[in-house]
Amino acid sequence: MMGAGVPFGAEQRLLPEWIPLSFFFVSLACLPLGWILLFFQAENIASFQGGFGPVLAALHTFTIGVVLTTAFGASMQMLPVASGAAMNKPIGVILLLVLLLSGIGITLGGFAHYRPLIASWGAALLCLSALLYALMLTRLLIRSSSLKLVRNHVLVGALCLLLAAALGAAMILNWASLISFNMPNPRLVHAGLALYGFMGLIVFGFSRIMVPMLSVSDKTNDRLAILGLLVALTSLLLWVGGFFKIAPIVALISALIHIYEMFTILKGRIRTRLGPEWTIIRFSWIMLPLSLLLVIGAQWTDNKANITELSILVAVLGWLVSFIIGILQRIVPFLLSMQIARQTGMPELPSKLAAENLTRIIGPLHIAAVGVTGLAVIMDNAFLLQFGSLIGLASGLSFLTFLIIAIKRKRLSLEKMKK
Repeated sequence: MMGAGVPFGAEQRLLPEWIPLSFFFVSLACLPLGWILLFFQAENIASFQGGFGPVLAALHTFTIGVVLTTAFGASMQMLPVASGAAMNKPIGVILLLVLLLSGIGITLGGFAHYRPLIASWGAALLCLSALLYALMLTRLLIRSSSLKLVRNHVLVGALCLLLAAALGAAMILNWASLISFNMPNPRLVHAGLALYGFMGLIVFGFSRIMVPMLSVSDKTNDRLAILGLLVALTSLLLWVGGFFKIAPIVALISALIHIYEMFTILKGRIRTRLGPEWTIIRFSWIMLPLSLLLVIGAQWTDNKANITELSILVAVLGWLVSFIIGILQRIVPFLLSMQIARQTGMPELPSKLAAENLTRIIGPLHIAAVGVTGLAVIMDNAFLLQFGSLIGLASGLSFLTFLIIAIKRKRLSLEKMKK
């Protein structure tokens, strides 16, 4: 069972402030950028069948720009803070940041402008960043004796990341005519490994750290987590093996186990009042099984086009991005508060660093954007998709403003404490 709260001396295991904030700033900058790309590509979404172009760039702005960047930044900072393990050397995390951000920029540029050769260079950088991340993550987790179950989730997730990155790079090199790559359904396997393998297991693992810590609860269930992990691993093996009709059904069981544990943790919390950010976190928990139900529908019906698009939208924007929006609203003020404690010996209340007026609108706007864009995909309505994108853009810009305000408030608070 994992304990609640923040381990003693957590502020001494912080990276230099600008490093995790760089990850988070890029992630939150990609959020409105993704909505802008979605707005301008609204008429092309329905006809998208894969391949290069702005639609592929828009999708990956959310997946590698928002989700992957957040996962990398949060892993490198929050695992040492939560587990008490010695953190990785800052120079290694800086190298990871440079590889990741340059890889994202080059890859997205290659996708958007139909330049497979340029995207190939970006993919190579992303593969290097994935390998470095996996090595640093393994090193960090091995040194922690308190996160054995989280270690299993995260290490299997890191393996899925390496496989997804290699498969994605192989498809790009094939499009660039640099190699001949023949594999049945490579896009399906890549999507499954990336969304439900790496990102899914990382979310499962980190939820067992962040949700108890931020809600102050010790009601985690280790046996349930082991069962959920084994079921998730079975579904991933089935998916990679080409059993696309059975795998999402098994994955749905794993998702329901995870959600049950999350609600159990919240039910047993000590903190009586939860902030508005928990609404969108709960929303993400609902979107996870919904996305899998849609995947099941896409695999078991002949008319797959709209259902497949809807399942991707729900998985990426409804589940993963929603979870990130909710959890970062807690992580950012918390880390900034710890940075103040590191320099003054006394932390500031995270609530004083957060712009609570923005937390009340960021989540509802994003939920509305997911709902409207989902309806637009069902109705095949480009205008409605653009409207939903504008709502999402408002949410994304609000969240970016939230980050900037939190940083400014931290600096003002630090100046007051030092006087």
